[in-house]
Amino acid sequence: MKSNPVTEKDPFRNSILRLLGYAGIAAQLFSYTLSRRTVGISQTISTSYVLSDIATKTLNGYRGNQQTGGCLMAFIDAAVWQTFATYMIPRFAVTGVTRLSREILTPTSHSHTPPLIGLFTILVLSKPIDNTVDLFLDSTLRKL
Repeated sequence: MKSNPVTEKDPFRNSILRLLGYAGIAAQLFSYTLSRRTVGISQTISTSYVLSDIATKTLNGYRGNQQTGGCLMAFIDAAVWQTFATYMIPRFAVTGVTRLSREILTPTSHSHTPPLIGLFTILVLSKPIDNTVDLFLDSTLRKL
C-alpha cells in the first residue's frame, strides 16, 4: 500500500471504539479481582474489535482495487497494525508501568493504584503508539 489506509473517519482507529481493543489488557490489570469469565469476556471483546477492524480494512481493500493483491495487502497492513498497536506495544508499556508503580509505591498504598496507573497509561499512550505504528508501516510495509 502506498499510502496510509486510515482516514480521519475511521471508526475503528479514530473513535471511542479504539478503546475496545484494550479491554483485554485492562481486565488483566485487575485479574486478581475479576472472575475468569469476566477476563475471558474482555479478551473476546478485544479480539472481536481487532478482527472487525481487519475484516473491514480487507473488504475495503478489495472494493478499492477489485483485486486479490489489494485485499491481501489491506489484510496484512491491518493485521500488522493491530498486532503492534493493540497488543504488543501497549501490553509491554502497561505491564512495565504497572510493575514499576508497584515497586515505587509503599506497601500501604491501595492495591488498585498500580492497575489504575496502568489504565491511565493506556489512555495517555494510545494515540502516540498508534501514530508510531503508522509511521513504521509507512516506511516499511506500505511502501511495497
